[in-house]
Amino acid sequence: MIFDIDYINIVWQLLVPPDKRQPKQLEWGAALMEGKQWKHNALFTTYMGGDGVDLAYNPTASYTAGQRVIYYIQSYSATYTGGNAYYGDNGVYECLSACTGLTQAPKGSNVVPDVPPAWVVDSATALTWLTTGNAGSPFYWVKVTDNFIGANERASYSPQKLMFEYALNRWFDTTFRQPSVGTSDIFIGINSNTNTQFFFGQTATNFFFGPATNFTKGPIPLSTFFTPGNSFLLQYDYSIHLPIAVYNALINPLIEGTVAAGHNSPLRDGVVSAFANILNPAGSFYNIITY
Repeated sequence: MIFDIDYINIVWQLLVPPDKRQPKQLEWGAALMEGKQWKHNALFTTYMGGDGVDLAYNPTASYTAGQRVIYYIQSYSATYTGGNAYYGDNGVYECLSACTGLTQAPKGSNVVPDVPPAWVVDSATALTWLTTGNAGSPFYWVKVTDNFIGANERASYSPQKLMFEYALNRWFDTTFRQPSVGTSDIFIGINSNTNTQFFFGQTATNFFFGPATNFTKGPIPLSTFFTPGNSFLLQYDYSIHLPIAVYNALINPLIEGTVAAGHNSPLRDGVVSAFANILNPAGSFYNIITY
């Protein structure tokens, strides 16, 4: 593609006269181009393409400068004692300083802020800030992009059932399967609308509403339908089904407890809906079912 540019190994060598392409000059140029290459890769490779990052953050692993991880939403372990649980944001982070463990996870003060303090005015003060700005310790991570799924891929998503299922499984790091192979971990069930429907109308003397089976040309007594005993049932057009283990792992059980299959919790429903609402067709209603 036109934006696939190697500033360090190609562009710099083309800029340098042939008789100056010696190791020292090339290394010096590589240092100059490193920042430009980083920004290029962050935008065109990671943000747009979603390429080059397939390593999930693990709080028990060690990381060195330059490594990139996906900070997945789900917890690392179902064991919530001993510090093995974490809750990410599905962003991509790059390690700046060697780190390990939950205390140095890519979150909070461990991540370089979007805006530097006012006293950072040159490369020297920037380096001081990066190495000591985290309460005297270095910042361990910098966020490369908010979403590990490339923008090009996300632009192809749609409410079409199969694509919707693929997107849900991609976002929640579960397994998508083609229908000919089996059922995906997260799948969508289409519901049939069987509830009696109500219609609103007007006669020469009053307004009324009633079920379709009782709708006639003549006036319908208001007392028949406008009583506290009449109500409308929300009809869900489709249902999103999630494995209970995946669902429970979305929120720390110390905050909202765990639920059994067939049950839900408000915060976990919110995590699922935050993504599902992006693709939900306008005017459609859905519910979330755990199994």
